[in-house]
Amino acid sequence: MNELRITLLGAFQVTLDGQALTAFGTDKTRALLAYLVMEAYRPHRREHLAALLWSDQPEKKALHSLRQSVSTLRKLLHAGNPRLPYLDIRRESIRFNPRSAYRLDVAVFRDALKEGLPRDGYGQRRARLDIRRLRRALALYRGNFLDQMLLRGSPLFDEWAIVQREMLARQFVEGVGRLVAYHEKRGEFGQAREAAERLAAHLPWDEGAQRTILKMLAHRARWHAAEMQFSALERNLRRELGVSASPQTLSLMEEIRACAARDVPLPPSRPPARSNLPPPLADFVGRDAELDELSTLLSNPHTRLITLTGPGGVGKSRLALRAAREQRGIFAEGVFFVPLAPVHAAEQLPLALAESLGFAFYSSQPPLGLLCDHLRGKEMLLVLDNFEHLLLEGGAAPVLRILEEAPDVVVLATSRQPLGLRVERVLEVGGLEYAPEGSGNTPESAVQLFERIARRGAPTFSLPPQRAAVRRICRLVEGLPLGIELSAVWVRHYSPAEIARQIEKDLDFLATSMPDFPARHRSLRTVFEHSWQLLDAAERDVFCKLSVFQGGFLPEAARRVAGAERAHLAALRDKSLLHPAGSGRLDMHVLLRQFAAEKLGVSPAEARAAREAHSAFFAAYLQEQESALQGRTPGEALQAVALEIENIRAAWQWAIEEGALSHLRRAAGALGRFYDMRSWFAEGRDAFAQAAERLRALPAPDERALCILGQVTAQLAWFEVQMGAYQEAVEHLEVVRSRLPEACSRERAALLNVLGSARYELGEFERATRCFKEAIEVASTCDAWLALAFANNYLGSIARTRGEFSRAETFFTRSLDFYQRLEDQWGIARVFNNLGSMAGVAGDYSGAKKAFERSLAIRRALGDQAGVAGCLHNLSVLAFIAEDYPAARQLRRECLGICREIGFIWGIASTLKHLGDVEKAEGDWVQARAHYVESLAISERRGDRRST
Repeated sequence: MNELRITLLGAFQVTLDGQALTAFGTDKTRALLAYLVMEAYRPHRREHLAALLWSDQPEKKALHSLRQSVSTLRKLLHAGNPRLPYLDIRRESIRFNPRSAYRLDVAVFRDALKEGLPRDGYGQRRARLDIRRLRRALALYRGNFLDQMLLRGSPLFDEWAIVQREMLARQFVEGVGRLVAYHEKRGEFGQAREAAERLAAHLPWDEGAQRTILKMLAHRARWHAAEMQFSALERNLRRELGVSASPQTLSLMEEIRACAARDVPLPPSRPPARSNLPPPLADFVGRDAELDELSTLLSNPHTRLITLTGPGGVGKSRLALRAAREQRGIFAEGVFFVPLAPVHAAEQLPLALAESLGFAFYSSQPPLGLLCDHLRGKEMLLVLDNFEHLLLEGGAAPVLRILEEAPDVVVLATSRQPLGLRVERVLEVGGLEYAPEGSGNTPESAVQLFERIARRGAPTFSLPPQRAAVRRICRLVEGLPLGIELSAVWVRHYSPAEIARQIEKDLDFLATSMPDFPARHRSLRTVFEHSWQLLDAAERDVFCKLSVFQGGFLPEAARRVAGAERAHLAALRDKSLLHPAGSGRLDMHVLLRQFAAEKLGVSPAEARAAREAHSAFFAAYLQEQESALQGRTPGEALQAVALEIENIRAAWQWAIEEGALSHLRRAAGALGRFYDMRSWFAEGRDAFAQAAERLRALPAPDERALCILGQVTAQLAWFEVQMGAYQEAVEHLEVVRSRLPEACSRERAALLNVLGSARYELGEFERATRCFKEAIEVASTCDAWLALAFANNYLGSIARTRGEFSRAETFFTRSLDFYQRLEDQWGIARVFNNLGSMAGVAGDYSGAKKAFERSLAIRRALGDQAGVAGCLHNLSVLAFIAEDYPAARQLRRECLGICREIGFIWGIASTLKHLGDVEKAEGDWVQARAHYVESLAISERRGDRRST
């Protein structure tokens, strides 16, 4: 069936079966078709149409002109589909047939815009932006409605066209405005400016669009371009409308010029949308239909869980990431990627989520409940990648609880099988498109991917003469991207026809030898085995040993653990067995890692040696980072450890299982410091609890083992103290304290310090003081400055609590001296915070403010969000005492934002209460009550009776 396509946005155009129709004769004939197709919902009397278009003629002549135009339209259109004509022509009326095969750009534009923009209509919940539909809608708006059609003697038609033009222009303005806001939320100022410039091109007098352009230029410090843009706007306004720029535009220019004078970019009105998505891979092709469906599903507020299923290597993760990237800027609280391949048990799922979200557990309550409290009320998209292995562990249960308790959270999961929840929407991901055998031209994203990968290794590769063989390869691997990528790299050695023959040969063998193996897995296994055969002995050895890494690796780590030289890594990458993972790192697909691990496991001795080398390397790596974590610039060390945390977890776990005491000793200090500085208290507690349990179980521990037990137990107990489990910490410490030999001086000092901190939190100040004094005696014998600084800091806190301010200042000063000798910025910040608190209690508010501000500056430089929140709270208290309520409110709002971001539940409740105090003091009783109610609700959920 032929399709009629009518374009009215911009210049009038009509095509039938792809051929342009131009023989309309007059513009009024074109206008008649435009009117009929726009008003196709009803028939139109001939007299009405004649008056609409030929009102300057007598009625009889106007009707004759109408008949001529209708005759022209019939000749042009009816030949296309005589059984279902486009025009329904009757004696009294004429109507465009809405059941005919036609496409009107205005209708498509309106429908796509309606579906793309956030809207009501889903009960109590509002739909989100469907960015792909919005882009398609705006792409249709090539110009204003009937932009180049000028008629004489048709005022009624002109009035109708003006109404349509204005309605459509308003819809276009709304759509572009949404697109601009979307890019602005993503920090994509160049793309936001381009969208606004398009709006300005259609509506040059829209000052809102011009202001957007000015802001986007200023965000990128393009001062001259902003001045030129403003000058052009002023000239146009004066020349065409006789007016000046609005006060809002003038105010914006004053702000821009002030920024230009300081050469500081104009700050965005809002921070960019939060996200931890990894950088995009270059080799993503096709999948438009799947991306369209995902965008539509994610715009529906009743969609809570989408699972992309399919075999390994089909591209589920890449598809999920591409869809998630488009959602950044749509979900208010951000889009977060959670890799689950390194997670081995369902109970670790909350910890993996918290790590990706930058959330810390500040309580000994179950992590899942705390995580749900943090997520409640947040509009957020979570991408849970590689979920399948957690299903046997009951991994779907925590997901269901999150969805139940956090109604604005949406989960996009990838798994080889569905999660099995009622709210789940399953989308099966198949291979990329390829032409079936004997078919003609069809979309072939599989062939496109093969060509792209092949040219990367063989730039002279030409697809046209090889297309048939490449299609055959794509059919053999069923369009699986991983199979295509691995096959494509062979073109440097074989022709596509030879590659296809080899795959067919191996498939026939596997079909006979492994009949129960799924066909798709057989095809991948064939490709894996052939890639394996192309490796030389050294490359095979390296490839196998690299399987012990988790979460990628740096080349130096690969050299030390797997004996991989740069040439080996380059060869494996060229063969698509490794891929770049950002920050100079390399990684391998999870299926390839399983294949490599299987090959490594053929020799148990070599497998154990590789894992031991991996554990030893990362134990040494942590030991090297320890001094940096305790020094002047720990930020780089924190980031370095964070990048390797999956490898570190695996190395730590192996050391525990194998009883590798030297590995535990070398790693414990830096690992504990890292967990502490990142506020990952729950994970720190669990990691050191496992190590302590393994060490306590040793049948006859020697002095070295007992020293390590003391070190590990001190770390375990510190995390218990941080999470409020004070009595458990005391019990663990007292048991080990009695077993420590005299030679374990540093471990004893650390253990006594943590014991003292636990007793301090329990209000046992006398017992705590004895612990700290004994710690100082022991630490003094071995120059343990960190322990001396810690003990003096706590002794200062005890003296301050007792009102002994002079003694407290002495202790704090000693502590500060030790931390400064160590250049330990984190410790220095803690002492300044305590000095500020002491000065405040003593009534020295000026001294308190200076100390808090020094602590705040250090905390900000370290990226210590919890410490920043604490300093902001303390400064807000001083502002409140000084009755500087605006400053107190601003500080508490910033503090509240940080507490919400990192999931510090107690901090949220406390800050809401203090924010209410400010509003009550200012007389804003309504807002104060709202914050008090929210604070009480959080405290009641936590079971915190003190706050209620």
